[in-house]
Amino acid sequence: MCYQNTEGKKLLSIITVCLNSEKTIERTLRSVHQELEATKAWNNVEHIVIDGKSLDGTLEIIKANMKFVSKFVSEPDSGIFSAMNKGWRMASGEFVMFLNSDDYFVTGALKSIIDTAQFAKQQKYKIFTGATVLFSVGDEKSVNQLDLISFGLKHLSRHNSIPHPSTLVSLDLIRDYDGFNENIKISSDYDFFVRVFKDKKSKVLASNQQWVLMQSSGASNQYQSHNTLFKIERELFFVQLKHFGLRLAIKSIIIRFISHFKYFMRSLFNVF
Repeated sequence: MCYQNTEGKKLLSIITVCLNSEKTIERTLRSVHQELEATKAWNNVEHIVIDGKSLDGTLEIIKANMKFVSKFVSEPDSGIFSAMNKGWRMASGEFVMFLNSDDYFVTGALKSIIDTAQFAKQQKYKIFTGATVLFSVGDEKSVNQLDLISFGLKHLSRHNSIPHPSTLVSLDLIRDYDGFNENIKISSDYDFFVRVFKDKKSKVLASNQQWVLMQSSGASNQYQSHNTLFKIERELFFVQLKHFGLRLAIKSIIIRFISHFKYFMRSLFNVF
C-alpha cells in the first residue's frame, strides 16, 4: 500500500515510522495536523508516514487522518531503522526529523522549528536541535528534559547525548553517511551521530526550546526490563568499541551501570 503527493522540494520532512501503534498514532498525526494548520506551512513541510504492515487498527487510524500526510507506505520491514531509512529516501525536505508514533509536538513548536531551519540553512548548519521532554505514561507529567545544551557533544563518547526526536539533520548529510546501520537494532541513531561527529565536518545549532514530547517507554528505554537493558548495553559497547576503542568502551559501560544502579535504587527505595 503506497500513497505519494509530490509537490517539489520542501524545507522540512517530518517522518513518522510505526508498527501496531493504534494506542498512540492518532495523537501523533493530530499533533502534526494542528501544527500545520497553525503555521499554514503546507508548502514548506511534508509529513511522511512509514508503516511496517501493522496488524491492529493503525492503518484505519492513518487513513482517517490523511489530510496532511504527503507520502504513506505500508509494507513489511526489518525494524525501526529499516523504516527510518525508507523514510529519508522518500523525503524531499532539506532537513529531516523523525517524529515517532508515540511522540508529538509541543504546541507552537513547528513555527520555532521552521524559523530555526531557515536560519540553519542560511548559516550552513547541517544539524540543529531543540529539547525533547520525556513524560511518564498515563499521567503525562514531565519527568525530564533532554537537550544538547545540557548534555553536550562531549558526552557522545559515553552515551547518546543528542535528543534524537527533536534533532533535525540535513538530508544531504544523511545521504552522505548512508543513513542508519540496520544491523544495529536499537542504537543505530547513536552510531549515526558518532560517525558524523567523528569526522568533525558538521556545525551544530542547539537550543533548549521545547519541541517534542516523548513517552518515557520508547524502544530504547533501558529501564523497561533487564532483557532490554542488556540488549542496549551490548549494542552500545560494540558501537563504542568500534569507534573509540576498548578502554573507553569499558569505562563508559561502567559509568552507565553506576547510573542504572542509582536509578533503580531511587525507584525502589527513594534514598538517592
